[in-house]
Amino acid sequence: MKILRHRTSSLNHQRGIAIFLFAFLLLPITLLLLSLGFDLTRYFSQSSSAQTALDQAVKYGAAFLPNAEAARERAEGYLRSLAGERWKVRSAVDGSRVEMSAKLSSPLMFASFFGSDLSLDLSVYSAAKIAPRDLLVALIVSNENAPAYGDEPWGSSLEWPAAQVFTSGLTILDNGKPLDPRWLTQQCFNPAFSTIKELAVKVYEVLSSNPINSVGLGYAPGALNVYSRLRLPTEGGARIYQEQSFDKGEADFPFLTGAQFSSAEWCAAAAEQEKFTLAYNFPDENISLRRYVRNKLSERLSPLVNPTDFTINQGELASLAAREAIWSLPVSASSEPNFKMVVGEMISELLTASYRLDRGALKEAPRKVGYLLTAHYPRIGQANFFDPAFSGEFISYLLSLNHSLKDAGVSINLIFAIAPFNQQGVYQSDARFAETAARTRQEYLNGLGSASQNIDFQFVSADSLDELKRTLISKLPTIGEKVVLSR
Repeated sequence: MKILRHRTSSLNHQRGIAIFLFAFLLLPITLLLLSLGFDLTRYFSQSSSAQTALDQAVKYGAAFLPNAEAARERAEGYLRSLAGERWKVRSAVDGSRVEMSAKLSSPLMFASFFGSDLSLDLSVYSAAKIAPRDLLVALIVSNENAPAYGDEPWGSSLEWPAAQVFTSGLTILDNGKPLDPRWLTQQCFNPAFSTIKELAVKVYEVLSSNPINSVGLGYAPGALNVYSRLRLPTEGGARIYQEQSFDKGEADFPFLTGAQFSSAEWCAAAAEQEKFTLAYNFPDENISLRRYVRNKLSERLSPLVNPTDFTINQGELASLAAREAIWSLPVSASSEPNFKMVVGEMISELLTASYRLDRGALKEAPRKVGYLLTAHYPRIGQANFFDPAFSGEFISYLLSLNHSLKDAGVSINLIFAIAPFNQQGVYQSDARFAETAARTRQEYLNGLGSASQNIDFQFVSADSLDELKRTLISKLPTIGEKVVLSR
């Protein structure tokens, strides 16, 4: 029994020594593995953080293109603000592109166990370029945008009263009798038409906030034909803000002929002289969109419209803001134009836009985009938007245009924004819109087959006006939009 007890004790002792030796050897191995895991985690975390910082730096620098030197300084300065001086940075900048690469060392805790200060090199690369755009903003100003002659004005008289200019300054007679001042006001401002003009102003402000964009303005039906322009798409976005004299404002004033009870001069006077209904005043400049420049147009010393004879002060046209030109548009005397003809005019306007020399060294070909804003579902002849005949004729027309653009190697995107107001000036969406819009576009894509797509389009609407505004603005290129390239 004693011998058995002695052997058992000896075995227990040997097991204890083995466990101790195993633990003694396992501990450093465990620490090494943990440190290696920590090193790998830190390496990938630093790599991700470095890539994000470099992406932000090149995009920030690209905002100052085509000034290559300024872009380089800003990009490198931005990166230093994030990472200090510990990175080795190389930059390559030209008039349209910013490239940056950075190297840094990630020390290894694993190596410190062997008394080494070994580190792992980490390299990241990013590039950004700016893509200029030729853009066109057009709006439908047909007589469906206001109460018809003899109809009651739209909306409440509290929200949409008569403008002061029509109650105390300007009297319009019809067969010797004065017209209703409130009805006259609504040839300039009403729930539907003011919405379309407000959207046009907003879209223009966003698009022109990037000085490399060229933004044109137009309206239909025009003064003498289907479409008239207020501004060419080649005149640039920054020209008006330069500290120098200029001969022309952001847009032409919409001088109209043939309208019996509406006038751009009257609308401008109503906007300029109104003191009680702020909704009639010229829209204020959106400071948040143009925070980099000082607007010279707000310093007008003389009125745009002479308050005595209601004629345009020609000396003020040199400082005419695009938002003032848009807001001065009255409802046309003509009915809604053929939708496909307006689209054709827009495409022609975008195609004939010549390249702007003042874009500097930009090498990227301008992207061409058109926006058409309307307060009604469009029509082609007698066919309305929901009629299969509308989509059939529209698709056939676009396919023919797409084929003609193939050899030119030009691509055009078109966005049609619809704020569906009824004949009483009330926003009234149609539940069939989404399905009809999707079907029309799919039929167009099917018609293209294997052919290259040089024209793309999208119909945009929403169940509420606020939702439509958000949707439309979300589809606009952001201020100073850049494209991050492959790393």
